[in-house]
Amino acid sequence: IFIFIDFGHRDIFRYNLDADSVERWFIRFTNTVFIRGMDTYNNMLYVLTDATRGNLLRYSYNGEFIDAMDFPFESVYITIHNGILYIMDYPDHIRRFDLATKTFLPSIQAPTILGDGIKISEGYFYFCDLRKRLVGRVPIEDIE
Repeated sequence: IFIFIDFGHRDIFRYNLDADSVERWFIRFTNTVFIRGMDTYNNMLYVLTDATRGNLLRYSYNGEFIDAMDFPFESVYITIHNGILYIMDYPDHIRRFDLATKTFLPSIQAPTILGDGIKISEGYFYFCDLRKRLVGRVPIEDIE
């Protein structure tokens, strides 16, 4: 029932679909933390940041901090599918991270160069390509 909104890459707002209301500054970061990507999985909010310690943060849907993991890469945009976190790694690769085992899987070729934004939904990998001015989709099995 929630939509989480990256506001200015510094704060997270939560929109409640049932109440038709926005909770501003649901999660606030300091000026030194920059949000690089967010997604939800198994009733948790995952937030990729550029913090020097704990780049991947997990929160409950109520905004309670669960834990943090260090990511050794400066990547952006994330999406989660079947327990695998997909991370855009410029210019043309996608890193994959198994959330259950907390291990990196082999990187895969991205369907675009310098893509913006990624999402997996109903078996398709969606991506934005600002240079070509399009939103594209590819069956997830085609890129894996």
